[in-house]
Amino acid sequence: MARFCTSMEIRFLLAIFATLLVLVLPVQADGGKVIGEASHEELHFVLFASPFPVVAGPCELSVFIQDAATRKPILDAVVAFSLKKLSAPTPELAWVGPGCISSGQSRPATRGHAGNQFLYSVLLGIPEPGLWELTIVAQHDDKNASVSFPIEVAAAPRILWSFWGLVAIVPIGIALYAWRRALISHRRS
Repeated sequence: MARFCTSMEIRFLLAIFATLLVLVLPVQADGGKVIGEASHEELHFVLFASPFPVVAGPCELSVFIQDAATRKPILDAVVAFSLKKLSAPTPELAWVGPGCISSGQSRPATRGHAGNQFLYSVLLGIPEPGLWELTIVAQHDDKNASVSFPIEVAAAPRILWSFWGLVAIVPIGIALYAWRRALISHRRS
């Protein structure tokens, strides 16, 4: 006769699953990792990227804009991001998908896109690896400020390698459960 798991066994399995999930998934702040800072006239820019290191494919780029003198956040600017390829083109595009941007194309950024109301963010699809120049243009109080950042974009990882941790959770969980059952049955005998 089949026996169902007790609540204690279910809690044990959930604890194992949660532990494995925490160990496998990377943790980052709201906008990702800081990859550059620059000032232009009265504005100071802090650039974030997620994922980091930046790879060909979808990438969230965010900028925090401050008044250079007072360091107060600027929340009423009109911001746009543009990418320009600096290195030689690759033989074929490494990634083509939603949000893919071509060299020289510009995209407007919105506040609160990443859940942080202080960041101006945009989701860009970077089509190929290499050296790119990211230009951020901000219009604030009838003034235009523009800063540029060099960004090294790595080749996109193989799909299986990017999810290895999630794929490994199931067999590890099964092995731990089987080991636990063996210990319980050994203790009873």
